[in-house]
Amino acid sequence: SRRAFEEFESFANQHEAIPAYYLKVQESRPLSNYIAEQYGIKHESPQAFIFTNGNVKWHASHSQITAQALAENSR
Repeated sequence: SRRAFEEFESFANQHEAIPAYYLKVQESRPLSNYIAEQYGIKHESPQAFIFTNGNVKWHASHSQITAQALAENSR
């Protein structure tokens, strides 16, 4: 989880023009459940999503979350 968060932070710091948000599931369980239900994606932690036009364009969890993967899929 720590490594994935560090990758997310690295991406966010390198791409400040792209809105990036971090959700602490323990503090926002209803929102986490809503995202899982709304988009039909099973909750995993850590997990990253890229949304385009209100749809999930890409998502990954655990070691698949890298600054490079986030950058490549946010284009």
